[in-house]
Amino acid sequence: MQELTKQQRAVLDVITNYINRNGISPTVSEISEAMGFKSPNSATLHLKALKKKGAIAIRDRTSRSITVIDGGNSPLCIPDTNDINYWFDGVFQHKRYERDIYKALQSAGIDAVTKRVENNYEQ
Repeated sequence: MQELTKQQRAVLDVITNYINRNGISPTVSEISEAMGFKSPNSATLHLKALKKKGAIAIRDRTSRSITVIDGGNSPLCIPDTNDINYWFDGVFQHKRYERDIYKALQSAGIDAVTKRVENNYEQ
């Protein structure tokens, strides 16, 4: 991870403290309010810089999707089943969801074992 400015470190601390206190990541508006920014765009610019420097990961077009990256000890960020990306014509896309769960486990430093089950028999 690249060196952070004082302001970026402060934004990262706000995110980390919020996640530790509430169990979910803050919204851009909540970060902006906590930092005393006049515009949420200021928080967005800091988030982009933190992402570019490798301090955080953000899922696009998803609220509360900031994950702090700290050498494999990042919090586990489970995807929301109500996310529009997992639904197609009213049918839940479980394989896509399972794939994203597996990726979330890997990004949190958790080794996951997968089993293939066909016709009620494990393979």
